[in-house]
Amino acid sequence: MVAVAFAWHLAQELADARAQLASARGQIDKSRADAKAVQGELAELRRDASAAKLATEQMQADLTSARSFLEAEKAVGARLRDELAKAKEQVAGTSRRSPSPAAQAAPPSPALPMAVNPRPTVIKMGPPATAVGAGSPAR
Repeated sequence: MVAVAFAWHLAQELADARAQLASARGQIDKSRADAKAVQGELAELRRDASAAKLATEQMQADLTSARSFLEAEKAVGARLRDELAKAKEQVAGTSRRSPSPAAQAAPPSPALPMAVNPRPTVIKMGPPATAVGAGSPAR
């Protein structure tokens, strides 16, 4: 009887061990599936990070280009202001002097508009023309 009890006890322990093994295998399979899902998410996040890095680099290049363009435009603006000031000084200097008699008798500047009276045109009828070539009527 002791042998039967011992065999029954071993069978119970074996059944418990198999149940625990099946439970552990189920948890391992679930963990593997979770790890695979996390790896997929990680790959997607890496792609997104790479795209964001490229976009950041492009924006940085655009910003650098815009800065250099703005600096160049500021320099052009300053140069134009200097030229305008010099031109104003020249105009002020020439207007202070009295104009010479030759300048007074000079014809008006071509930049000033002048009224032009158009000549009347007359349309007269000419002699009748004869058609020549393929388009002429048969005679």
